[in-house]
Amino acid sequence: MARLDIDVTNIYFRSSRVYIGTTPAIIGTPALSNRKFLTIINFGTANLFVGSSGLTITGYPYYPGQSDTLRIGPSVRIFGITQSGSIDVRYQEGS
Repeated sequence: MARLDIDVTNIYFRSSRVYIGTTPAIIGTPALSNRKFLTIINFGTANLFVGSSGLTITGYPYYPGQSDTLRIGPSVRIFGITQSGSIDVRYQEGS
């Protein structure tokens, strides 16, 4: 898992999950107000691709078990998609 700088969080921390399929879906919605980071973890057995709303399977890949922390605000929407079926995606965000 990616290292998290604790000093960037000062109000709230939340963990949740979303199941991602073959239609782009938002990861981390609704976003925490004042969100400073979003950690995405692919708990599935297939590749997860992330990007903007017009996302296809050419987005940024997260392989099974891979995670990454993005320093993004609450107005940034991150979408996920997979090639087939449905995968378990966990996320954590802090404000």
